[in-house]
Amino acid sequence: MSVLFPRLITGACHTTLTSFVRETRQELLVASPWITEGVARFIAGSLAPLPPCTVQIMARLDEADFLNGSSHVASFRKETYPQHHRVIFRALPMLHAKMLVGDRRRVILGSANLTDGGLYRNHELSLQVDSCEVGDVCAQEFFRLWAHACDVPTDYLETMERTLAEALPAPDEEITAPKSIRRSQGVARFKKRVRFGYQSPTGASAARRVITEALSLPPARFPIQEPETTALAWLDRELRFLALEERHSPEIVRRLECLMYHTDISVRATAVDRAGRSGNRDYLPRLEALVTNPSEPREVRSAAAFALALLGSPESFSTLSAIIPEGGDCGRWARRGCFLLITCVSDDSAYWLLKDLGVADPVGVMALARDCEVGDGTVSERLTKALLVEQLATGLWTEQEVEQLVSVMTLTASALQKAGKKVPVGAVVKYSAAALRVAPGDLRHGPLSPKLLTKAAESGIRDAGLTRLIGDTWARSVASPAKAKHALTADTVTQEIIDLLA
Repeated sequence: MSVLFPRLITGACHTTLTSFVRETRQELLVASPWITEGVARFIAGSLAPLPPCTVQIMARLDEADFLNGSSHVASFRKETYPQHHRVIFRALPMLHAKMLVGDRRRVILGSANLTDGGLYRNHELSLQVDSCEVGDVCAQEFFRLWAHACDVPTDYLETMERTLAEALPAPDEEITAPKSIRRSQGVARFKKRVRFGYQSPTGASAARRVITEALSLPPARFPIQEPETTALAWLDRELRFLALEERHSPEIVRRLECLMYHTDISVRATAVDRAGRSGNRDYLPRLEALVTNPSEPREVRSAAAFALALLGSPESFSTLSAIIPEGGDCGRWARRGCFLLITCVSDDSAYWLLKDLGVADPVGVMALARDCEVGDGTVSERLTKALLVEQLATGLWTEQEVEQLVSVMTLTASALQKAGKKVPVGAVVKYSAAALRVAPGDLRHGPLSPKLLTKAAESGIRDAGLTRLIGDTWARSVASPAKAKHALTADTVTQEIIDLLA
């Protein structure tokens, strides 16, 4: 295990905390039993200029901690932090660990809480380690604790504020003891107490000024997130029609990154999908952080797996292969991504993945993937080739299922050519997926993509690799629509497809 630049942190650590937070690009994981408002606003100020990222904060959030001042309610309000980041909180009773993990490659572990005392009053010891291996191990432990933690109820903080208002006496309600009693009590206390000399940590005065300034400033005005309807309209109608150079411009990248951390899950998933379709590999670290974070919503993780598959970077192969055992949409798209990348990685990596998937002839499948150039072509062409290679390699399809798929493709292409948008493609995808035992998304984004079929109807299959896979079957189906329909009369599900395309 390689550990880079381990560093002992002593004294006031406000400068270390600032630099640590400001180096974050995709993900910041925070575990601290107690967090005070001054430190929370100090962290918020460090996050403000950064690109959008996920910030997960885990603390005790116990009622007693708010009553005795160990934690402050404002520290756990989303309004305290920049709104272009996705900030989420969870409560874990009896939490005592103090840890920060940045992008799973930088870690601070030690005794200091994210409080005024932990930052500059107490004598603390912490260790900062820059290491991907250590960062990954610490992140996995954080996620394990996060899974045991509880979501914070929506009205919990308001309830705590009311409790605090009722529990703390107003200044005019405080009872003042007579001077004689206070004097005698003071003498008694003085006789019993032993006072030790206190030496403040190095840099405490500067840290105190920084926190005081953070508290004295008015609440920061962060940009308001786009409304859901506006965001989806831009993602669905405007972004997809921009020229490639414009889609890769800093302004568009920034806006798309912000939408990847939107509060609405459908906006997030769509933005992640568009990042994959952009062809811009600068999104890779962000997408890998999303897909490997088990606390992210299922829709976002599966969209991130899909996006990584489309970007076709060999660097993502190990990430995707590790997710396959999870199953579900996320595991399914991770497996598809691995088949898309199978010709881009070493033969050993490809061979052992195929063996793990139960493929009887890994060498033959690798040769097939190379022959059909599975990683080349448009998005729908690549996904179609990867689906065919995967289903045939794993024995889930035989030539009969391939013939059925091609028959649906040719009949749908012919219907699109004649009726255009009136063809119920969504229903065709639904019934075809049921007949072929795959998910609808496998067909919608690949072989039954209207864009792919429209082009195929006009000029035939142009992709050389796809021609090698289904070219002959396509030609037979086009030449004889009756035979194509006959291939679909095996059961009532496929008969529904014929009726829809009639």
